[in-house]
Amino acid sequence: MNYRKSKAHERHKLAVQQAYDFAATVCYAVPHLAAHITAVDAGQAVLQPPHYFAPQNTTKFLRDNITIFEERLASYMLLSLFSFFEAFVKDIVQEMFDFHGGTEMLLTLAAKRDQALSAVGQSHDVQVAKSKLTKNKQGKHQKYQKYSKVLLDAGFRFPTERLSSYGVRMLIERHKNLKAHAIPDLLVHGFAMHMSAAEKTQFESIREKRNKVAHGRHQKIDLAYIRTVNDFFRGMTFRINTHIMEHFFVVEQYAY
Repeated sequence: MNYRKSKAHERHKLAVQQAYDFAATVCYAVPHLAAHITAVDAGQAVLQPPHYFAPQNTTKFLRDNITIFEERLASYMLLSLFSFFEAFVKDIVQEMFDFHGGTEMLLTLAAKRDQALSAVGQSHDVQVAKSKLTKNKQGKHQKYQKYSKVLLDAGFRFPTERLSSYGVRMLIERHKNLKAHAIPDLLVHGFAMHMSAAEKTQFESIREKRNKVAHGRHQKIDLAYIRTVNDFFRGMTFRINTHIMEHFFVVEQYAY
């Protein structure tokens, strides 16, 4: 099967790469700045003026910041990577809406499907089978399986299927103000994508650290942790993209 890439996935990959490119630039620049400060303190060089900022900081100020630059860089990378993942999830859902002609068209398609399938089940055999399934008694599971098969073969729409258009409406409403904590629920229950307990736990752990950093609470993290975070999000975005592109980017308007 060919791997179909959404525009959202392409944007996400570019944003992450640009963040890593900048981080690499900083990691090259800081050691050279440290060496330059050492030369300045030894009287062997004059402190070079910075880009944009006024040249008013002392070598002590710069050296103090250098000692904690990795922790700060990692914190800013965490904020960026998490935001990029949030944006990807929201963007790919919007892209799916657009693929189907927008949210109103998607609701119209759901309503048409309800109407088309509501007509199924008028034959005598279907009516008999359905009447046999109006009660759920123990010891009759074989008969219930037999009558259920009659309904399935006739294209009968069971209760959970009849709720699908409501699910479309709820997806649209949830998407309007999607919160980070709701992403696993959206993926698992909205798009029927498997997400293991370990993945949910890791996502929640990353989210909690992101929240603490975003609220100015000190978090001791380094670039090795950021690599772990990036590996997790890279794997998740690939799986989400593959799942949604395969199952939800299918033209439906000519099916009714």
